[in-house]
Amino acid sequence: NVLIDEDQITQAVLNLARNAMQATAGQGTIVLRSRVEPGFTIGERRHTLVARIDVEDSGGGVPDELREQIFYPLVTGRTDGVGLGLALALDLAHRHEGLIKLQPGSPTVFSLYLPLNREEV
Repeated sequence: NVLIDEDQITQAVLNLARNAMQATAGQGTIVLRSRVEPGFTIGERRHTLVARIDVEDSGGGVPDELREQIFYPLVTGRTDGVGLGLALALDLAHRHEGLIKLQPGSPTVFSLYLPLNREEV
């Protein structure tokens, strides 16, 4: 069974996509990719299946000094940013026993993982 709040997950993905759009300043490429992964651990719980939604962009990347803090509220790498988009997206993922990870390397890829074997929200 998969029980999610569609509006919350849509908002989380939109926040990731908005960050990607801002990172590319309208001049780059954004790719959304989805897949199902077997045997994935979130926190201390191993899930039989998880949905993975990647938001990849060809922007400048996340500065090294922000990589460890990027999901904290009010942390931003942009002068016009408020630093709430990633924090909210992560909170929405956590409400569904999921998580968001910034993948190492280049290009910039944020991955949203959601368990597919949950029985309640």
